[in-house]
Amino acid sequence: MKLCKDCRHYIAGVSKTFDRCAMRERMSPVDPVRGQPEHYYADIERNSPLVNRCGPEARYFVGKPTAQHDWSFDANGAPIEVAYGPPAEVAS
Repeated sequence: MKLCKDCRHYIAGVSKTFDRCAMRERMSPVDPVRGQPEHYYADIERNSPLVNRCGPEARYFVGKPTAQHDWSFDANGAPIEVAYGPPAEVAS
């Protein structure tokens, strides 16, 4: 079973009720106060039978990156890999 908590789009809230899904970020309305997308609730995304939602089948599930890499997205929605760990050595 694919769990939201294991998905790249998952944003943990203070409880299950407030967990969010960033998958539809580009289609989300923008918060007029903070200027950030208003993410949809993960519970609604997963339990909705509508075809444009993730649904029980986890249609839009993308596994989280492993090791010391993480992913972010640019303004156009293209993935950007961010590496963590010790800084690269500089040749002198």
